[in-house]
Amino acid sequence: MIVLDLEWNQPFGGRRMEEIIQIGAVRLARPGGPVVDAFNAHIRPSIYRKLSPVAKKLPESAQALTSELDFPTAYQAFLDWCGEDTLWAEWGAQDHGVLAANAAYWKLPAPPVTACIDLQAAFCRTLEIGLGRRIALEQAAEYCGLPLIYEFHNALHDALYAALITAWLTESSLLPTVPRAEAKHKRRRGVKFSRETYPKQPRQKITPLPEREQLLNSRQARIVPCPLCRQPGAVESWYPQGDVYYGVFRCENHGLFPVRMSVVHREDGSWQGRRVVPPLTDPERAAFAAARENEPFHCTREKAKRRRRPHHRGGRRRNKGGEGGPAPKSE
Repeated sequence: MIVLDLEWNQPFGGRRMEEIIQIGAVRLARPGGPVVDAFNAHIRPSIYRKLSPVAKKLPESAQALTSELDFPTAYQAFLDWCGEDTLWAEWGAQDHGVLAANAAYWKLPAPPVTACIDLQAAFCRTLEIGLGRRIALEQAAEYCGLPLIYEFHNALHDALYAALITAWLTESSLLPTVPRAEAKHKRRRGVKFSRETYPKQPRQKITPLPEREQLLNSRQARIVPCPLCRQPGAVESWYPQGDVYYGVFRCENHGLFPVRMSVVHREDGSWQGRRVVPPLTDPERAAFAAARENEPFHCTREKAKRRRRPHHRGGRRRNKGGEGGPAPKSE
């Protein structure tokens, strides 16, 4: 089993495709078993010229900036190292999707993962603390009594800690998901977005709701105004990429447009979204294409309530003059 961790850079001014600057991974003989091999690669950023404030704080950011490896070279080396191991694991449910998005951007084959285990969710299942909570890797390592001798937010170190935590997880908690159904998978046809140029769109906060599915299915999240004429269109399906969901809506006047919505789980237990119609940059297209390889969430339309017409006893309303006739005039 391959335990993967990534560190990446994001552009300023919003979430688009994360550019990977470090790939770290360890190989386990089995979940909870010994570490038998490790992989580490620092990657020189080339999509975004500057590091974001968050990326600058990463302990390995300097090595990335001075590295001679570009992503295609490091990615191929990683795939060669993985060999025939197609069961992957990660802390959270985002890394393999980010790796797929970067591969799509460089027009490289998708990661050959047949199943992926979210170790963060498995840790929550083992402790029976609810999947809504997000336990940081450092907290989990400390809880398991692991010696905290390596620096966190280093992809290799984080992969090693996540691998060691598998010894504390119950077998029933290790539920693999299938990013791509290998036997039945058919690559989805590309979306022909509108070629119209549109101005930068503001982000919209979506009102928090008790369940994530309710948020994805809400009219406020699904109904999106066209960035050119403001005519509303509806998102029919959301494609997940970690905590970010991608969708498409149609404007009758201008065609198809992408939608991106980041979803967060708030401290009060509710789910909130921030939605935007993003600019169609190459990184955005790559992230969208990678997300569409994942199993979609299909929205269900709320049925409009039919207004019942007033009902009068005895069928058709009669007047005082009898069946269908006029009322007699009083003298």
